[in-house]
Amino acid sequence: MNRLMLYSQLRYFSNKSNNNKKDSSISKENNLTIPRKDIRKMIEEKDNVIRKPIKSSGPGGQHVNKTQSAIFLQDKKTDISVKVGNSRDSVVNAGIAKKRLIDKLDMHYNGAESKLAKKIEKIKKQKERNRRKSENKYNVDNDPSL
Repeated sequence: MNRLMLYSQLRYFSNKSNNNKKDSSISKENNLTIPRKDIRKMIEEKDNVIRKPIKSSGPGGQHVNKTQSAIFLQDKKTDISVKVGNSRDSVVNAGIAKKRLIDKLDMHYNGAESKLAKKIEKIKKQKERNRRKSENKYNVDNDPSL
């Protein structure tokens, strides 16, 4: 996963405008974490997820405009939803939607312990370290030789 995707997901997950969540404090109250494999199993059960093919938009021509190739997934328990129309193929979109829903649920249940949050934290540390190195290298004000 490249850094640009991680930053866009960071912005996506940090924007918590979805206020209609049913169980928004499950892991915060009990201090529990749910492993990703268990979240994946929850999604694979048909009773837990609403799956709808929807019409996509954007590039792709007549095929995208006429067929229902985009996928909408919604977790019934938390009302967290994902819409994916990246590809012209509904099977590819379903795989991408499943991965994104797993990431969102992992972030919802596990917070800072989620896989995505750890990647984002690692990149933040790298950026901070590189910023400090750059400041030390090019900072003329602290140069003792002057």
